[in-house]
Amino acid sequence: MAERKLDILIKTRDKALIFYMLGGSTHLNKTPIRAGGNAKLIYKGSLCHKSRELPEIAKFVLVFDESVDVPEASNWLYEKIKGRTEELNFGGKRIAVNKEEISEIIEKELSEW
Repeated sequence: MAERKLDILIKTRDKALIFYMLGGSTHLNKTPIRAGGNAKLIYKGSLCHKSRELPEIAKFVLVFDESVDVPEASNWLYEKIKGRTEELNFGGKRIAVNKEEISEIIEKELSEW
């Protein structure tokens, strides 16, 4: 099965968000972790600013194939970031932080397969 990769940028002031998204792992070595719905999440690094007034931008890749359970994957990601994220960018498109828009982006990627 071929895999799809979807870039995710998360703008946040929550310094613990990356640790939380990775399930408490202190290994930030780009090893995939299991996300919901048979998807995987890979941490790709962060852009941090010298000024504490500017948010951190965390880079992730969501990896999935046609067996992904879209509602479960969307819910997993939403539950991780809700209330902790200022901006969410999926595949180059800024979206609202809600399950429906996350699901729509994943479904669109699957339909373009």
